[in-house]
Amino acid sequence: MTLLGKLSPPASKSTGTSVLVEGRLVVEVKAVERLLPVHLGQVITYLKLLRLPVGLLVNFHVPLLREGLRRLVNPTLDPSGPPFLPVFPFDSTPGKSGQS
Repeated sequence: MTLLGKLSPPASKSTGTSVLVEGRLVVEVKAVERLLPVHLGQVITYLKLLRLPVGLLVNFHVPLLREGLRRLVNPTLDPSGPPFLPVFPFDSTPGKSGQS
């Protein structure tokens, strides 16, 4: 697994961080007493902007880790479409796939 980059800038009182893993998965890490709708919205916004199908919201402020895991789905993607849309396409021109 390769970590490609951090999505959100560091803050002095940050309670979490966002990472993009191999251009396919957004992982938002939190350490908060309880998750709020704004936390879910943050991950959904990343998914929409990056055109990714799924993301994870992980809260480490829980007794059992499985209680702090949330899988979120991008509501704007067509479920019958391809399972993965590239984040950094080589050629973003519609209809071009590198073939002549």
